Amino acid sequence: ICSILFTYIAFTISYRYVILTASILSFIIVLFTLLFKEKKISRLNQKIKPIIIGEFKKKNTILISIFSSIILISIGILVIIVPIYLKIYFDLSDPLIGLCSFKLSIAAAIGSISGGVISDIFGRKKSLIIFIFFTIIFILLLVFSISWIIFTAILFVIWFFHGNYDTVSFALLVTGIGLFSWEF
Repeated sequence: ICSILFTYIAFTISYRYVILTASILSFIIVLFTLLFKEKKISRLNQKIKPIIIGEFKKKNTILISIFSSIILISIGILVIIVPIYLKIYFDLSDPLIGLCSFKLSIAAAIGSISGGVISDIFGRKKSLIIFIFFTIIFILLLVFSISWIIFTAILFVIWFFHGNYDTVSFALLVTGIGLFSWEF
């Protein structure tokens, strides 16, 4: 919703007001979070170094770490380049670019929800490897897109798999740390 709102503000008024509005919203969100009292997290004396060393001796962990870094770099680049690419190469207007960004957020949300279900069925590591594989394949397919509709459809799929990846990688992280040391 903010991407559409910010695009509208930038298109009709000025980009400076987008930065001002985003800053004010961020400030309000930070102030709002200060209203809630935080529970103290009790820490158990765990020796995490042997656990981490043991995990990184496994081939799956090494492969997932390598491909995860590739995916995160790719997604970071896409976040910056996609609006510029849509503007220059496909000559889209700012409101359409905002709408495309909005669709990507929806894809990531759907992917996050389905990622948990899929990882429960097939297992976390298998699911994570599958999500990473398909994300890389679809990132490579971006090169062959001939219209902005195909381009954004491929981006939708990429963000869907990225949402899946985020959910499953967070679940693996929580499993590695152990739920017994977390309080909510």
